[in-house]
Amino acid sequence: MRIAIIGTIGCGKSEVLRVARSMGFATLSADEINRDLLCDPQYVALIEEQFPTAVRQGRADRAELAKIVFNDAAQRAKLNALAHPRILKRIESDASDPLVVEMPLYLESGAARLFDRTVLVTCSDEIRRRRLLLRGMTKEDIDARTRAQQNERLEDVADYILVNDGTLEQLRESAEALFARIL
Repeated sequence: MRIAIIGTIGCGKSEVLRVARSMGFATLSADEINRDLLCDPQYVALIEEQFPTAVRQGRADRAELAKIVFNDAAQRAKLNALAHPRILKRIESDASDPLVVEMPLYLESGAARLFDRTVLVTCSDEIRRRRLLLRGMTKEDIDARTRAQQNERLEDVADYILVNDGTLEQLRESAEALFARIL
């Protein structure tokens, strides 16, 4: 069984993934896979071809790349065309069962075919924004990243919804109970 953890930035997907890991599930994170890709010289060369200012001395500049793609839908589509197939291939190649995967761009990547269940982590917009500001993001960055995700349709594809408007401990307890129920 493959379980996708989906939701917008700042809602608590990573924490739910940590709960799954602590319960003994095999886990993957699309963001971590992407970070690994950005250390692969062949992939970085592809990034440099498409986004020359986002690579310096053979290393991807994640902040510069984010600035480019989160402010331009066409540029974001170019990056997604490079990243998504590689991320999905890595997920497909993992034979763990069950496998829990944090998948921030679930709809945008076409990942639905890989998963048996989908858990949406959500919270109020006010709480999400406060969390992201505490992480050091600017209001402009939050808005740009939020616009880049297909947030409205996530509830339509979710099998389960975890509302993360409370404490971290409440989220952990809810996630533990949900994973126990799914299995």
